[in-house]
Amino acid sequence: MENKLIIRRIQYTGRSSYVVSLPKRWVIGNGLDKNKALYMYILNDKAILLTPTTEINKKQRIAKILVQNGENLGKLIRKIIAYYIKGYDVIKVYTEHEYLSPRLKNSLKERVKKLIFGSEFLDESARYLSIHIIASAIDLDISTVIKRMAGIAINMHRDTINALHLRNKEMLREIVTRDDDMDRLYFLSVRMLNQYADISNLDRSKEFINKLWELMEYRAVVRYLERVADHSTIIASSMHSVIDIYKDIDIDILDKLNTLSVKSLELAIKALIDLDIEKAEKAISLKPKVRAIEEDAIKRLAEYTNPRLISSLRISIESCRRVFEYSAGIAEIAINLQYK
Repeated sequence: MENKLIIRRIQYTGRSSYVVSLPKRWVIGNGLDKNKALYMYILNDKAILLTPTTEINKKQRIAKILVQNGENLGKLIRKIIAYYIKGYDVIKVYTEHEYLSPRLKNSLKERVKKLIFGSEFLDESARYLSIHIIASAIDLDISTVIKRMAGIAINMHRDTINALHLRNKEMLREIVTRDDDMDRLYFLSVRMLNQYADISNLDRSKEFINKLWELMEYRAVVRYLERVADHSTIIASSMHSVIDIYKDIDIDILDKLNTLSVKSLELAIKALIDLDIEKAEKAISLKPKVRAIEEDAIKRLAEYTNPRLISSLRISIESCRRVFEYSAGIAEIAINLQYK
């Protein structure tokens, strides 16, 4: 179809919807019809690209994983996740022997359901297991996923400190299990960003190059958030074995350090979503306070004599400080996005 400028008037329907009609020739030429999906890609404040979904995935992408003798569950899960985030629609795990171990199949199902958004097991036999991704990540909004990831990470850290104050080992164990929820959202977000990148590869205009740069920045953001949650599990795990043994542990210093780091994270996320440089600078400016509290916490370690307790506290202090560093990294990305 030749390039042609077409003008369409915006119409208002319902209470909050704006509608623009599509050229009939373009719809028919791309094999579209009522209820067919389109990818809408926002280039900037003044341009939007509409692309038929058939241009991105003309057929299902199928990956096959051959189970080797003695291959463990963790290795298989990592292969499955790699194909998932690359955008494959079906992932088939199979063996050349008579059958896949039922125990392995059951373990795969359990882990995949916990870690992969929209996964279903629609086809299997004694020798293979097929994982179908039935939900389209492209239909989601990356900012919504980032907010959800940030919410989980922030609550994990707050609940960890609360559990330490209460000396509640059950709460600490529960917090560790939430890491699967964060991993699930992280893998989903990477799949989304990869699919967005596939769309942008349809064109190499300046606007698309800018979008690819933004996708790289968002990839760093979701990785930072995943690491923030990891450090919550590190604190919960390291303190779990000592919290009910040593009654004289000073949790307040961990509380202060963690609270300041989480405050920085909250500011950084708001700065990213709102593209607010002032909030980003506030998040970064907390560095001297974080450093001062960390130094004070390390000095207080001298008050303890048990190596096991000292090690757990030192690991927890380090994790709280790392949370601030990841938060500051997100704040810097928010600033970068303003000066694109």
